[in-house]
Amino acid sequence: MGCRVNNRSGFRALVAWILTLGVISVVASQALANPVEQLSASASAQPTATLLTTSKVLSQPEVASAATDGESAGREFIDRHSAEWGVTSQTARMTQVIPGASGLATLRFVQTVSHIDVLGTLLALTLDSHNDLVAFNVTTLRIDQSLSFVATLSHERAQLELQKSFASTRGVDTTDVAVTKLHAVVADSGLVPGIPSGLHIAWSAWTAVIGRPESVAVSVLDDSTHAMLYSSPISQHITYTPNVCDLQSAVRSDYATQDTALGSTGLVRTYGGHVYINSFGDVYPLCGNNYAGRNTESSTTALNNIDATWTYYKDVLNVDINDEKWLGNISNSINGDRNPRISAFTNVCFYDAKADCPSYGNAFWVPWSAPTSICRTAACSGIFMGAGYDQGLDVIAHELTHGLTFSIAFQDGFTDTSDAAALSEGLSDVFGEAAERLSPNSAPDPTWKVGENVTGADPGPYRVMKTGSSISSSGQSAALPAITQNWKSGDGHVNNGPLNRFAWLIANGATAGSTTIKPLGTVPEDGICHSLSECTAISRMSVLLYQALPLIKSTSSYFEFGQAVMNTCQTLVNTNVPGFDNTACKNVGRALRLTGISQFTIKNLTTRTAIKKNTTMSIVTAVKSYAGAKISMQPLQLQQMVHGQWLTVKQADDLCKHYCTNAQGRVTFSVKWSKSGRYRVFANSNFGAMRAQTPSYIIHAY
Repeated sequence: MGCRVNNRSGFRALVAWILTLGVISVVASQALANPVEQLSASASAQPTATLLTTSKVLSQPEVASAATDGESAGREFIDRHSAEWGVTSQTARMTQVIPGASGLATLRFVQTVSHIDVLGTLLALTLDSHNDLVAFNVTTLRIDQSLSFVATLSHERAQLELQKSFASTRGVDTTDVAVTKLHAVVADSGLVPGIPSGLHIAWSAWTAVIGRPESVAVSVLDDSTHAMLYSSPISQHITYTPNVCDLQSAVRSDYATQDTALGSTGLVRTYGGHVYINSFGDVYPLCGNNYAGRNTESSTTALNNIDATWTYYKDVLNVDINDEKWLGNISNSINGDRNPRISAFTNVCFYDAKADCPSYGNAFWVPWSAPTSICRTAACSGIFMGAGYDQGLDVIAHELTHGLTFSIAFQDGFTDTSDAAALSEGLSDVFGEAAERLSPNSAPDPTWKVGENVTGADPGPYRVMKTGSSISSSGQSAALPAITQNWKSGDGHVNNGPLNRFAWLIANGATAGSTTIKPLGTVPEDGICHSLSECTAISRMSVLLYQALPLIKSTSSYFEFGQAVMNTCQTLVNTNVPGFDNTACKNVGRALRLTGISQFTIKNLTTRTAIKKNTTMSIVTAVKSYAGAKISMQPLQLQQMVHGQWLTVKQADDLCKHYCTNAQGRVTFSVKWSKSGRYRVFANSNFGAMRAQTPSYIIHAY
């Protein structure tokens, strides 16, 4: 599917479904070990499970005893921590390995029950170069493995029900809906919003209106009620040395090898002297190696910008985006060679939106659901740009980053107004702008404008990262530089302001009020990065946020992102990654607080006024972030006033087994009073990034 490049009003309804510089998601398919018909889980019983969440940066690495590789080490650590994590190596499936800085790697696992993935679970284990455990971030369910589950729907019936539900939401006939990658999952409301209370069998699949690839979504159907629980948009990404075609030079006969996938309605049509993509075909075209319009003079800028993005990821983060499975992977018959290629089109027009051409005002990325005869992995992708959109390096890097972040972190989809949507947009802006700033060919841009070089029908810039602002097509600016107590859910293109400003602060440094934030490294005097050594602040900002990616997921809140960033910073310090020390992490923490990402309040504290001496009293309190999210696994302290000073009498332990907030954001302290006194609850962790306190209250012991 697609999302708008700039979220501005005035585009046609078609554009509203096109993925561009907005929400781009990657959903990885999950294979089942057993056939669907052999699932064991009873939906009607609605068994319950306990949500377990824990994260920690280890002061000393936990050594793997006999592991020979990363996965075997990861499984050893899972078994070692099975009592606290609720899983074993036999009930966890490794999904990917994400390389990090200085030999670090994060292994991501999902929890399984009877070989079925539990939707929304995550075990992110960060290992050093010796395969020793240095940090972990775990969200799982404690499930009684003796429970028996039975899916009430057959595979065929689940497919039909998904078709009916999806068709109803899109206003089309059931026969117009395609369902692919259908498989059963175990779902629970504690992990994924929209799921009924208790453990459920559900069905997850890719759904799309046939002939409208931009409509592709990951949809989840309840097995017992047959109701659609949610349907979230999908999209993917790109690679290096691309095939870039000028659509206006396209020749219909060039695409004969794609005919079976494109359908009988044809690839391109001409009207009024322009060449159009037939968007009512089964799929959009892929640009091949020997096609008309490939790598013409008009595609030079797009080629250079894609190459600059590849160079940024390779040189700064040591990530080769060619290895990403969702990028390229087009068959020899399309490519003309053995290498995966980016497929990109410039000067794009749509036949059903002829009035928009030749000035089609958008760019988007879309997956290609095609047989392996066309796409070796059936996960090929293409990027499509209206006239002028290929001019923005940060725009192209933004789109590429969406695919990368979704394949690493946001695999389950999310709503456009969720924190995850804002995080997705912000991260794409951040990495996209970093790629542009680190290119020696880019002009100085002290405020970090996004899309300022776009010259299309709706030219940029679209956002200003220094001020956390978004700009409408009329030129009006809306600034959301920080999360406050008045924070409201809104479009991710606007709500990404706090993350954009946070990244700008730690890469450039600034003083705001009484808070001074120093950059993480060097900042060029003339605003141009002639070499990476002149811009280490941007490089280190990139390393920090990329290393934090495996610790978040599609239900993460802004506050959880802040926790992941601070845990990552501590991990980089503990593993002696160059440029990261306690001072650097303090500056990161200040930037998180200044933008409200790590701001939270401790509320609803027990406020009894009197109690009998030597009687135990329960003091309960709740914690919420400024964005309203419940905060789990936040260490708290109970303090008492003694001789005019606050002393901590109860506090969270290193493993957060006591006095850390639970999944509902609540914590209970038990204290015995021998005499009257004053008390409060206090939090100060992660280099001061997560800091809050309650008012103090007097208790009279009689």
